Amino acid sequence: MSFCEVSVGSIVFRQGAIGNYFYIVKEGNLELTINNKQIKTIKNGEHFGELALLHEAPRSGTVKA
Repeated sequence: MSFCEVSVGSIVFRQGAIGNYFYIVKEGNLELTINNKQIKTIKNGEHFGELALLHEAPRSGTVKA
């Protein structure tokens, strides 16, 4: 496990990218978009990124800080 700090407005990963990491939000909010449509806000304590790892598939959405 390692700590990753992301600046406001930065992209954590883009839809279609290869997935190498699973994320847990320690602090802040992130936006999940799929096909340029905002799906949800990911908040403190929530996690994301597991689908690409479990299914060995490309990222299903884009996550932005």
